[in-house]
Amino acid sequence: MFVRLLLTLATIASLATVARGAPAIYLTWSQIPTTTISSEIQSFVTAGYATVFDGGEGCEWTRATVSAPGAVQSADGAYWALSTQAAIRAECFGLVGTVADATPIMQAAFDAAINPATGSYGRVTTGHKYPYPIIHTAGLTQHNVQGFSGCDAGRARFESDLASGFAWTVMGSANFTQCLELYNNNPTNTAYGIRSGDGSLYDAGAQSRLFDNFYVGGFDTGIAQLSSNGWTYRHGVIESYSADAMLIDNAVCDGGDWSITDVVFGFPKVGATGTHNINWRCSGGAKITANKLFGAETGIGLHPSHSGGTQAIQITGNSIENQTSFGIDCSTDTSDVVGNVSIVGNEFAGQPYVIRLKKGCSGVNIAGNVSSSIGVASVVLENGATGITLGQNNFDYTHPALVDSRDDFNEDGPTPQPPIKRCLPVSPTVHELYFIDIPNYRSAEFEVMIEGVVDMIGPTMTKQKIFAQADGAGALTVQKTTSIIGAPLVYTVNAAAHNRIKLGLNLDAGQSGATVCMYINQTQGKITQIVYN
Repeated sequence: MFVRLLLTLATIASLATVARGAPAIYLTWSQIPTTTISSEIQSFVTAGYATVFDGGEGCEWTRATVSAPGAVQSADGAYWALSTQAAIRAECFGLVGTVADATPIMQAAFDAAINPATGSYGRVTTGHKYPYPIIHTAGLTQHNVQGFSGCDAGRARFESDLASGFAWTVMGSANFTQCLELYNNNPTNTAYGIRSGDGSLYDAGAQSRLFDNFYVGGFDTGIAQLSSNGWTYRHGVIESYSADAMLIDNAVCDGGDWSITDVVFGFPKVGATGTHNINWRCSGGAKITANKLFGAETGIGLHPSHSGGTQAIQITGNSIENQTSFGIDCSTDTSDVVGNVSIVGNEFAGQPYVIRLKKGCSGVNIAGNVSSSIGVASVVLENGATGITLGQNNFDYTHPALVDSRDDFNEDGPTPQPPIKRCLPVSPTVHELYFIDIPNYRSAEFEVMIEGVVDMIGPTMTKQKIFAQADGAGALTVQKTTSIIGAPLVYTVNAAAHNRIKLGLNLDAGQSGATVCMYINQTQGKITQIVYN
């Protein structure tokens, strides 16, 4: 006959014998050795706790053998061990908010949950809410094929006072970490919140690691993803960091695809600059999708730093705002390269530069993005960036859409200036509409067309093909062919100082006003930037 007894707090805990139907209780598992338990009772659950590691609520015990790990013998000679049919609750090991250090308690729970002799499913849970347990000692490790869930508490919160080290490490494959909050109250720490993998080749082959419904704040670096592949972060918040919100620096670069989805990367700590929202240095292919990134110097940094590089990083559908330098920066000081990068359908706002690509970037496709309130330029290309394709984007038109300052003749890939269309009224006052810069020793061909209506006269169209060459000393040679249909406009193309062509527009004598649209299209050659005046 199977009898499961749920034990509750009572003063009769001192009973020495538990028989069928007896209203008896164990406050802690330390009472088991002094108690005779009826053979009809096959399992029981402890409730409450006395001291750390001396029992606790939620521990289910079942009849066992002497060889069962952690087995306890009752007074009648029976052996009892943690149940093989239930998750391990951290409360079972004494997790309460008043403990001085939650690390050894949680470690004991994780260690018990993975012991194969217990037949455990490998899951540790907690429903504890407040006061928040303190992680005082670094090194807590969640093991291979093991899960943690704080969802019974809504989201279990652990606070920390670590000065350095890693608060929570996850190792191995097929893990999940759900409903976890970590916050470090030490204002000057250099610690990490979550460490996924230890960066060893031993852990490099680990797969299928999931972090879901999480919060990390107050650490120098929020999350360090250091090894494994096929991992996922989703539905989380990382904020109040000093260095990086997330560092991705896997031991093996091409170790399998991963994803970050629906994560809010908040502002750094008050008084801290914050280097990156996401600092990528090495991993397998990636999907960074539908996230919100605020503040820091750079939103997403792609800085390949290990031999071999990687391929296929997709950055899509993100909102990237208010960085102090770059929305996305792809650059390296090493010889490593990241390739096949897609930057598609993102929204940028409030940065000096939206995207900078330089040495270390090859095969980058930029299309369908939107920028606003940009300080200097949307896309900047520097020496070493190759195979760049700039498609249709809705960039802040008051600043250059593209600044291509490469002069190393290593520019494979279609990177012409985006076509420009601007419609405006024209008065007798001279308009300087655009400046076009040509780098030293380079040449460019582009077309300009102006079409519209001259007041009281009729339609007008001027089309001009322009050839320009910079001599290396700041002077330009400009040749042009012009076609005019309808009412003439005074349209000027003048070489200005510092390799700059000035496009001007005015009305002819006797014309009072006009409304026109102006189109600029680079057809061949090299243009550094087209600047809206």
